[in-house]
Amino acid sequence: MATSALEEIRAHPLPRVTSSEGFLAWLKTTDHKLIGIMYLLFVAFFFVLGGFEALLMRWQLAVPQNNVISAQVFNQLFTMHGVTMIFLVVMPALIGFANYFVPIMIGYRDMAFPRLNAMSLWLLLFGGLLLYFSVLQGSMPATGWFAYANLWEQPYTMNNGPVFWAAGLTVLGAGSIATSLNLIVTIIAYRCPGMTLNRMPLFVWMVLVNSFLIIWAMPFLTADSILLLFDRFLGTHFFVWQQGGNVVMWQHLFWGFGHPEVYIMILPAFGMISEIIPVFSRKPLFGYTFVAFSGVAIGFISFIVWAHHMFTVGLSETEQAFFAATSMIIAVPTGVKIFNWLGTMWGGRIWWTTSMKFAAAFIIEFTIGGISGIMFSVVPLDYASTDTYFVVAHFHYVLFGGTMFILMAASYYWFPKITGRMLNERLGTWHFWLLVLGFNLTFFPQHFLDAMPRRVYTYTNTAWAIPNMLSSIGAAILFVAFAIFFYNIWISLRHGKVAGPNPWSAYSLEWLLPSPPPAYGFTEIPTVRSRRPLWDLAHPDQADWRFEHHAPAPAMAAPVPSGGGATAVATMPRPAARPAEHKGFQISPGRMLVLFFISSESIFFVSLIVMYSVYSFHFSSAQLNIPRTYWFSLALFASSGTMIIAEKFLDKGNKKMFNAWLIVTIALGLTFLIGQVTEYAALYHDNATISSHGEFGTTFFTLTGFHGFHVFVGLIALTTMLFLSRRWKPGYDTPLKGVGYYWHFVDGIWVFIFSIVYLRTLF
Repeated sequence: MATSALEEIRAHPLPRVTSSEGFLAWLKTTDHKLIGIMYLLFVAFFFVLGGFEALLMRWQLAVPQNNVISAQVFNQLFTMHGVTMIFLVVMPALIGFANYFVPIMIGYRDMAFPRLNAMSLWLLLFGGLLLYFSVLQGSMPATGWFAYANLWEQPYTMNNGPVFWAAGLTVLGAGSIATSLNLIVTIIAYRCPGMTLNRMPLFVWMVLVNSFLIIWAMPFLTADSILLLFDRFLGTHFFVWQQGGNVVMWQHLFWGFGHPEVYIMILPAFGMISEIIPVFSRKPLFGYTFVAFSGVAIGFISFIVWAHHMFTVGLSETEQAFFAATSMIIAVPTGVKIFNWLGTMWGGRIWWTTSMKFAAAFIIEFTIGGISGIMFSVVPLDYASTDTYFVVAHFHYVLFGGTMFILMAASYYWFPKITGRMLNERLGTWHFWLLVLGFNLTFFPQHFLDAMPRRVYTYTNTAWAIPNMLSSIGAAILFVAFAIFFYNIWISLRHGKVAGPNPWSAYSLEWLLPSPPPAYGFTEIPTVRSRRPLWDLAHPDQADWRFEHHAPAPAMAAPVPSGGGATAVATMPRPAARPAEHKGFQISPGRMLVLFFISSESIFFVSLIVMYSVYSFHFSSAQLNIPRTYWFSLALFASSGTMIIAEKFLDKGNKKMFNAWLIVTIALGLTFLIGQVTEYAALYHDNATISSHGEFGTTFFTLTGFHGFHVFVGLIALTTMLFLSRRWKPGYDTPLKGVGYYWHFVDGIWVFIFSIVYLRTLF
């Protein structure tokens, strides 16, 4: 009889870190499970900081004319609370769960690029500490989490708080993009045999969509942050209106990131709830396909609704109508999910665990937040409520009542798998009811503060006193609720009931492994035949695969009962061949990573090109020497051709000719850089610099300079490939192919820049 994967794994005890390794083993790990745990530990640390900031603000606002903290400190806490909860709690919490569970949910052993995964984790910590280093400097940012440029720029903010905001978020953005690229390649290239896109767990589906949102939305924020730093340190004036800058452009770029960010913070949570509700309803998810593709629809539409945050900046009526319509439309795929979850619960044999209680409460709280969100798509209502506590109430019902409630459900659901211990259900019930009470007492009264500005540190209107006092009492109850939660974790780690492999009799592959999973994950890569592989083996007469295209029953290994009451999925030995090749892809995971990275970098350049195009109508670029630029541009364009020739010789195994053509490519790239330096020198001679000559210097040097930097990075990569090529064996060309993609991208971007900056002046 075939040996099951579960029996194989049980034969190997879980590796333990020796006391001599201890802390160092965690620091140097590339195990996706340990990295996922560390993400969640960092999240807990920053959650405590963000919660403390919120409690101080609620203490200040509890009664009129309070003087617990000053106006400046309140503004700093307001900013740090928002940035912390968004970038250091919600996003990394979702990424942490994705890190831990995505590889084992798709039947693989680790992330596609373990070292890149570890780097992303430490970028999170470094970015968070960089942000909070502003506390030691006595200059925390005080401009709101969105840091509008008219508040950020001098002379309105003279300290370095905004510098920490921009630098910290740039580092955090780099880490988020790296993790998302890793997740995309892992999901696309490393799914186990039989796991088609139509059979992936919905959590994996939503993580995939979410990862694309991050790599395409985060570059807008990166561009904004860098341009603000340029304004501060290099003398540019992108957003200094006194010198011709445009503060509204800051909002366009920021909300180009900011509105997809709203869904970045909720889509993986939608995937979590789509895993939890079916398990505790004892039913398959109602409308799997609708849930999956509505997530894709949300991701797409989220990029075309950004300006509904900007109705009050003076948009035209046509623009207002367009963004109002798209804001209403995006509610449709979100509403579809609500009905899918309710349809799953309807008629189910619901098991009211703490996890399921949080899942059911989420549907109610999130629906309230969604309804108030639809109101903002009505322009007059948006005008009336902008920057009031009504917005604060809506935002928290969506993110706290939505994402945070789901994170609590996910914590109770997956804690047994991560630790091997069950959380205490009695403490969980106390935690649940206090959280529901505290949350609604904190934020529901704020719906009635629709005339109170959201960023005031005190008030005199006595009509606002009762709602504010209720909110502050609710915040104290929230503190108690989370104290119980953390106590539950602490006591359960020590004395919790042993969980076994599958305490919930769940259906997806992570429950096949022991709890906690061993360091090496699966000893054999499993094969799945439906969306619920563990159900199929436990109930062969009712197996899901029987209803997929009426397929005949495949040969299966005998089911082996597990400690949790579910059964082990049949497995098949897997060779060491690359999964991408197994799935029919003609591209390696490394090259796939480069291509998706290029798509993210393209968005960054789109931001810079848009900025140039907006400002370019205000100056003449007659100083540019177009013929000279044409010749060194021709060298760059030709280098793409020589790169292709070099790759063809490499494919044939002719290293000598490959090296020769690669040297030609490097020489042509250097020719372009030298030409760009001579152009800069000529412009400097004419007193045109990045900080002078109106908007010409600001936009021209920024756009062309960033492209030149990318060319420089490409030349370093090409030179590295030249020195490494002597070690290559036939067929081992993945690094060179990836660098080639990047080099062609750099050349292609210059086509657009040359056309917009230089050729436009001829017409």
